[in-house]
Parts: sequence; C-alpha cells; structure tokens
Amino acid sequence: MNIKFTTKIFNENQFTIKQLFRIYFERGGFHLMVTIIDCSVLEDAVKYPEK
Repeated sequence: MNIKFTTKIFNENQFTIKQLFRIYFERGGFHLMVTIIDCSVLEDAVKYPEK
C-alpha cells in the first residue's frame, strides 16, 4: 500500500496513523510505503529543479 500525508496531518495525528498501520499489518498487510509531502518543498523543487 502506498499512502501520502502532508507534514501537518502526519504530525498532528501520529497516534491515529500508528493505529492505522498496526491494523493494516494485523489484517495481512505486508508492504507499506509512506510519503510525507510538504508543499513548500515541492514548490521549491519546481522553481529550482537542479537542486
């Protein structure tokens, strides 16, 4: 499973997210890819792709 969170959502809901992951694996999940998205970093990457 691939899942994305904004930095704010991830930081404000860590307990709930941990529970989500725990239940996912308890029910047979075997792969989890988590991406934390920060809009300012993405905007900077568009402006300065050479970084």
